[in-house]
Amino acid sequence: MRRESHMKTRRTTARIVPLVLILLVAALYLGLQTAGAATTVTLYSTGFEGASVNDAASGWQSVNESTRTSVMWGEKDSAAYAYSGTKSLWCAGKNNSSATQYANYMKAWVSRDVTLTSDYTSAWVSFYYRLPSIDVGGGDIATLEVSEDGGNNWVAQSNYFTPAASWTQRTLSNYLDAYIPAAGQDPKVIKLRWRWASDNDGVGAGIFIDEFKVQATYDPAGGDSTPPSEPAVTADATVTTDLTRLGASWSAEDPESAISAFRVSVGTSPGASDTVSWMPELDGSTSDTSITGLSLTPGQDYYVNVQAKNGVGMWGAVGSSEAIRAKKQSSATIARNMSAIYYWWTVNLSGLLRENGTTNGIATGDLEIQQQRVGLST
Repeated sequence: MRRESHMKTRRTTARIVPLVLILLVAALYLGLQTAGAATTVTLYSTGFEGASVNDAASGWQSVNESTRTSVMWGEKDSAAYAYSGTKSLWCAGKNNSSATQYANYMKAWVSRDVTLTSDYTSAWVSFYYRLPSIDVGGGDIATLEVSEDGGNNWVAQSNYFTPAASWTQRTLSNYLDAYIPAAGQDPKVIKLRWRWASDNDGVGAGIFIDEFKVQATYDPAGGDSTPPSEPAVTADATVTTDLTRLGASWSAEDPESAISAFRVSVGTSPGASDTVSWMPELDGSTSDTSITGLSLTPGQDYYVNVQAKNGVGMWGAVGSSEAIRAKKQSSATIARNMSAIYYWWTVNLSGLLRENGTTNGIATGDLEIQQQRVGLST
């Protein structure tokens, strides 16, 4: 009996050992997979459908360096020239009377800031571009450049001077890695700019840019791996008669890396941006906004939408206000009603008006009084 029990124990142990080894190997594999995992965060993204790059509210800076022409970067508002939506960024989109080609003697650029932190392990740029025609062999060229000293010096990282008739996607991997701060250093603000230059011996359609993104990888093992909370949004009022303005306040939190920015849109449904596209980012300390210059439709419901971004660049879920009903302000006008009824009556004042004990001459007859009823028209 003892021998049989011993043999059963050995057989049981033999079955357990391989199982333990399998579990250990699986755990090691999963650990290695997790250790190598990284989260991709979007630091900036635009399809150029909102505010113009020539408007400071867009977060872009537009500059014309030329003294020979006023043509400069701007949007091309035509679905035929957009990869998605109805707009794209065009090297000759402003002050251009022809609106089909760039100009000679151009030296113009658009730039915006991007913040990189030491938490990022890699950072890159992606976009779609189209270059239907250009003065090949001349000095006409588009460049994507980077500055880390506030725009005093620029490094051209990518050049475009070869025609590309159809939309082409470019992903410039590791494009910004050299600008990521070392561990323990403060965040670094860099500038990215698109620059266009042309000589004086020929022109073409130039370059169009769409779906421009700046992204980075972030290792969750180094800190915050979760997005910020969904903002709780409260409208200033649920009914408004001011058809040019909407206002709202909000709150959100991110205990790990704090809130670094908010962005706001307005739509006719929760989360939508069909009334006001996603606006430029607001500072993370902002808790309210007033959106002006609107043209609201009476009887329509609107929603103010807010999204929060944390310190490592992760966007959270979109929060929306309650419905805000736009109403036309009622008014009333007092005017003469042409169908008013008139009344007449007479009062005999004889003997009632006296002066120095004698009857006044005008009081010896009847005084006729006329009253007009005033009507209310709306």
